Amino acid sequence: MKTFSVPIFTILFILLFLVSPIYALDEGFYSTISFTIRSVGKEGVTYEPNHVAGEYTSEVVSRKNISYFTSDNYRSRRYNKTHTVALPPFSKVDIGYYWYNNTPDERDIETIRIPLSREHIDNGDITQLLYENTDQEFKEGITCTNILCRGGKYIDIDGVGLLASDVGGSPRNGVVIETFTVKPAVELVKWEVEIWSSNLSQVTLYVKNNTKEYLNDIWVNYKATVSKVIDLGPYEERKLVVYKQCILSEEDANCGVITFYDRNTKAHCMVYGSDWGNYLRPDSISVWNKIGEEWVSGAQTQPGMEGFCIQRLPYVYSTKELIVYFDPPTPEPTQEEYWKDILGLEILPITNYQGSTLDNFFRLIKPVFTDNLNIL
Repeated sequence: MKTFSVPIFTILFILLFLVSPIYALDEGFYSTISFTIRSVGKEGVTYEPNHVAGEYTSEVVSRKNISYFTSDNYRSRRYNKTHTVALPPFSKVDIGYYWYNNTPDERDIETIRIPLSREHIDNGDITQLLYENTDQEFKEGITCTNILCRGGKYIDIDGVGLLASDVGGSPRNGVVIETFTVKPAVELVKWEVEIWSSNLSQVTLYVKNNTKEYLNDIWVNYKATVSKVIDLGPYEERKLVVYKQCILSEEDANCGVITFYDRNTKAHCMVYGSDWGNYLRPDSISVWNKIGEEWVSGAQTQPGMEGFCIQRLPYVYSTKELIVYFDPPTPEPTQEEYWKDILGLEILPITNYQGSTLDNFFRLIKPVFTDNLNIL
């Protein structure tokens, strides 16, 4: 049997060649994200201000760098730093992005992928609490790095482009890469008005549960002292008929506002941390970076606790005024328009009534193309 000996330096060279790309990315480019508050609620929404939780974007993203959020040389994401917010509906949540390029070369961050749920979606899914942006579709699938894979829902965001090497320098402050709006659990999706008299109108409301949770004791108030109390199943749409006195004018009917009282609250988290020093738990990943053809994970949350959470607070929400605009009255037709509608012919304006009675009749209805019409 022949044997072959391979010099030890050749083996080391091969190993270095195989490992170096992994080291350059997975061990050389670091990133993390934050959840911060851009704004709270909107006009028509009331809530308990002391229940709001989280830090504001203006105080965090442009003032902090990756060192504030991580430990273990940017690899471990601190679980108690700007990763949880509690807000009423219509509040806006910013995703901040932070990085450190510890390689000697520029890195082109083509795409940033943010998970929006746990691997097992029933364990946590923040899409249940957020409106989907028109240009950012909620997706579901598996993302793999050189080391591990993670499933669940996610969103792809345009990357930040070329990032220079940070070797020998300090990390830079973060940037906002996306903004989401917290959606209400209950929403008025459509309404119709039938006016019976100046004192009474029938208003039909179409109320929808935006979530997959059961909602109990939703108060729908349509008069100062009158409410309907309903329960809604997951994604259920309910038709409600109420009677109101609408304020009538020549142009419209104003049927006032509808107010929803929702005392239900819900929180969802998209991350579950790993034990200290363990970087192989997929659910602990909160961000990926697309560099070339590779996905590189960001700092992984530690220890084993839920993280990157959004909580929808109880709220009261009054809609805008329900206004029905009347169609303007149709103007009376001119003589020319009247005869044109009857005869289906284009009629010239009347300019002369002289002549016989029959002659006058033909002049009244004379089509454009009968200028040489002979009257018999």
